[in-house]
Amino acid sequence: MLMNLLKRFLPFFLTFVLGLFIASFFVSIALPKVNYERRGWKRHSEYSCPSRYERNNLRYQLDSVRRENDRLRDEIRINRELELDAIPLPPVPPPPPRVVR
Repeated sequence: MLMNLLKRFLPFFLTFVLGLFIASFFVSIALPKVNYERRGWKRHSEYSCPSRYERNNLRYQLDSVRRENDRLRDEIRINRELELDAIPLPPVPPPPPRVVR
């Protein structure tokens, strides 16, 4: 009974060990190193902006660009209104001619 189990599992085990040995030349078989220092939503902010100064600077630039966009939109709207006011109205059409019988 024991001999039968060895005959079945020993070739499988030796093939598995040989496969791991050959694979170790191409890839690392070691467990990956996982860093669990930071958890939660705050860990993502440090990857997008490395420093607080840079993040604040980007926020300031974004606000200034938004203010500039609003100013330009208002300027375009005012210019359109002025252009519409400057367009003269078409003349009133003459009354239809009278039919004489």
